[in-house]
Amino acid sequence: MALVAATVARGGAVTPRLFTDLETTVNQGYDGPSGATVSALRSMMRAVVTSGTGSALGRYGAVAGKTGTAQFGDGANAHGWFAGYRGDVAFAVLVEGAGTSGPAVSAAGKFLSGI
Repeated sequence: MALVAATVARGGAVTPRLFTDLETTVNQGYDGPSGATVSALRSMMRAVVTSGTGSALGRYGAVAGKTGTAQFGDGANAHGWFAGYRGDVAFAVLVEGAGTSGPAVSAAGKFLSGI
């Protein structure tokens, strides 16, 4: 999900890099979404933070992202998640068994406050 957020932030395909001193080898790349799709996603992801379920992150600058849950087992329980970006940093948070995205948003805020 961090790669998805990075693609939206950049506006095109992104090659993840795990180590600063080691290049990533790409065997098969991908095409990023169209400019119109990127524009729409940026707008919607920013709205999540300015007026939606990620509004607690508004104090950390121009953050954009998407909240969600992922049900598991019989569907009665869910993990909470937030994927987003600020500037050139993209990130994703998953809180197992959280039930809602709130704890993931909170964890993202702690992360953002440290960078």
